[in-house]
Amino acid sequence: MSSIAAVVGTDLWQAEVYGALSAASRLSASVKQGLSTVQLGAKLWSFDRLLKKSFETIYYQIEHPDASPAPFDRAVALVSVVELRKLYGTVQTIYSRAKDRGLTNRSLTNSSLTSIVHRSEQFLELADWIEDVLTDNTIDEKFDRSLDEFKRGEVFDLPRLK
Repeated sequence: MSSIAAVVGTDLWQAEVYGALSAASRLSASVKQGLSTVQLGAKLWSFDRLLKKSFETIYYQIEHPDASPAPFDRAVALVSVVELRKLYGTVQTIYSRAKDRGLTNRSLTNSSLTSIVHRSEQFLELADWIEDVLTDNTIDEKFDRSLDEFKRGEVFDLPRLK
């Protein structure tokens, strides 16, 4: 938790996350406006590089936290999780719009689209990881709760749930 506490919510963290989210929103608007394939190819490639750099910067921060971090603020960390999820959602919107325009079948755009989707999934995994770190429930507590539900008869047959 100490490496997350030292990184999440710092100025550099916020700059990377909000910068990527801002660029994703601009790219989404460009895809919606219907720019030419060449223009979108350049924008997608540029956005892919930005996501790569942002993730590398955040990862480096987590691996090498400041010696004297600012006080940890749980609310800021939870807002960061929400923003990372927004970034993922925006990239999914970009991909969906691009697919509707047939850009996933074009050599100028397909590899960049595939790459930004993969990178957005890395950001989503980071959000999930931060959320797991912030969650107070331990694995033992989850299993104990599950055992209590079983003892109370709160058991569901999986085929019945379908």
